[in-house]
Amino acid sequence: MIKRLLALTVMLFISLTASAQVAKFSAGVKGVGMANLMNDIDLMTYGGGGGVFAGVRIANVVGLQAEALYGLSVGRTEYAISNPNNSQALNVMHNYLYVPVVAQVWCGRNVALEAGYQQAIVLSGKLKSARFEKEDAGMFDYGSVVAGVNFNIGKVVTMNFRYAYSLGYTYIATTVPAKTHSVQFGLGFRFFTTRKQIFR
Repeated sequence: MIKRLLALTVMLFISLTASAQVAKFSAGVKGVGMANLMNDIDLMTYGGGGGVFAGVRIANVVGLQAEALYGLSVGRTEYAISNPNNSQALNVMHNYLYVPVVAQVWCGRNVALEAGYQQAIVLSGKLKSARFEKEDAGMFDYGSVVAGVNFNIGKVVTMNFRYAYSLGYTYIATTVPAKTHSVQFGLGFRFFTTRKQIFR
């Protein structure tokens, strides 16, 4: 199902841009803030980070943007990892590399609807309670679908809001599965913009 949706998105992007004459390429830096809810284990995490983005916008109609963002998330929950009768406070911290790729449909010059896929690559993780502290070697993420809206504020500043929903279960401490919902806010600054003639 996901492969079909991606294929349809690519075909739509190609068909809409086949007759386009001008493409606008841009790149910049971006900061992000996010809140993540893993409702299966009642864990809410908060975090932020930043990175770089690059995108192309064709004929002021459609676009494609890719990002590479470092993020840190921290949270606290009550959970029993080994003994179900002995629940304890568990502090969770993870470092991620987020790689979202979104297609954009522009509604005028300054507002775009966007949707796509985001992969979260876990760089490191730590679990800490009153009794132990250890690395979370079992953290794994299957990726998420994302959707949101992007705003241009002038020619340099860009701002976006996104919602992400995990495609599979995220695992904490190897054996604990959880579905993740995420709300994200981003603020970016373009430092490079150029226009090119294409499909002549």
